[in-house]
Amino acid sequence: MGRKSPYPEEFREDAVALCRAASGKRTYAAVAADLGITAESLRTWVRKDETQAAPEGRDGSVSVAEELARLRVENARLLKAEQEWQLEREILRRAASRLFRSGGEVSPRRWDFISESRADFGVKRICRVLGASRAGYYQHLATEQARAERRAEEKRTLSEIRAVHAVHAVHAEHHGAYGAPRVHAELRARGRRINRKRVTRLMRINHIVGRHLRKKKRTTIADRTAPPAPDLVMRGTSHERSTGSSSPQTPRPMTRDQPEMPLDTHRGINALAESFFQGLKRELLHGRSWTSKAQTRLELFRWLSYYNRRRRHSALGYLTPAEFEQQPITSPTLSLVA
Repeated sequence: MGRKSPYPEEFREDAVALCRAASGKRTYAAVAADLGITAESLRTWVRKDETQAAPEGRDGSVSVAEELARLRVENARLLKAEQEWQLEREILRRAASRLFRSGGEVSPRRWDFISESRADFGVKRICRVLGASRAGYYQHLATEQARAERRAEEKRTLSEIRAVHAVHAVHAEHHGAYGAPRVHAELRARGRRINRKRVTRLMRINHIVGRHLRKKKRTTIADRTAPPAPDLVMRGTSHERSTGSSSPQTPRPMTRDQPEMPLDTHRGINALAESFFQGLKRELLHGRSWTSKAQTRLELFRWLSYYNRRRRHSALGYLTPAEFEQQPITSPTLSLVA
């Protein structure tokens, strides 16, 4: 008894029919290569089929017309089977190149592949070739919008987390002194595209607050209609209208004998110093203490270096002094001289 063929009977019959449909236009080797078998096996199957075919009819034969009709029907069936096989092979080829080869790893996005190829092959054929469920594919389409919204929400959440980490890093790097305007300017200087309102919102939600002095608490509200309080001390003070005189020229004896008399000062000219000391108190001295004069001097020197080099000033457009000095000088009154 001979060895049993590994190929089923139906496959061998279809292979023989496909070979006969070629009608001598293709060789045994070409047809066998498409089917993934050897040419000798195909030739053996064809010869065996020819020997087993028995004539029918009254004298053991069939008419030419009947045989021709049978061959036409068989040829049409085989042509349809070949077209279907060609389509299935094309589906597998595209799937292998797009679906399952993504950076050397298997990609599970078969639903996207079905959506891309459904116009060429149809959903039913693709799902049958890939072993996918049509019900699963249509469910995937029905939930596509919900998945897109969830991915967008996850992306926004991840972006918010990264932005909060960046704000925390800037706030901690500047010892908690920066508020939203300076944090925003620092992030933009580092190349991060972020809106100032977003920085303000993230700092408010996450309770990130810049260092600031407490507002003065008003404890007394004056009653303008109340009579003045009596002078119980009886110091005898009085106020008279000042009736001085002025002259466009200062007498020479006055400037020589009493040089301090013609000098005068106006309030407000020390606004720069007051602003500096306010920032010093708020960012360095408020809420802190040191045990020695040397340590205090060292901390003050460190803060002055930071103030003159790295701190962002609102008067400079939230630039550091170093960045402000590096800006090109432009003047509308300057012009090139030939």
